[in-house]
Amino acid sequence: MNRFFASALHRLGNAPLPVVIACLALCFSVFGIASINLFLMLRANLLFIGEHGWDALKIGGAAQLGMLALSAYVGMAFYALAKWFEHRIIDRIAAAGPTHVNATAAPIERTRTTRRNRLHAPRLSRARLDREVAPQDRNAPH
Repeated sequence: MNRFFASALHRLGNAPLPVVIACLALCFSVFGIASINLFLMLRANLLFIGEHGWDALKIGGAAQLGMLALSAYVGMAFYALAKWFEHRIIDRIAAAGPTHVNATAAPIERTRTTRRNRLHAPRLSRARLDREVAPQDRNAPH
């Protein structure tokens, strides 16, 4: 049974990207609903137990605390699933690599701009810039 769930989860993680994103959204939504429900119900249950004491536990407060613990575990499981889907998406994006790299362009060296090098840096005219920049670099996407 455990192997079946692992296999199904693996297939779901390798599904098309929109399906993986939809699964991430679903898991995160279930986690959010479980968290909000957990907070509200736990607050109400603790107020009920605090007001009525031992009688509240006998009537059903203890059973409700057990259900709240189960809800917490369900929320944690869906949070872990959401993080797993998030990592699958990030791994796919990283594996795809950059989509538009101009391999012929020379790397641009960046220097720290200070007041001194701003004042004493040589100014290049527009004509000189046009001569020095290669034509393929001017039309390259930035």
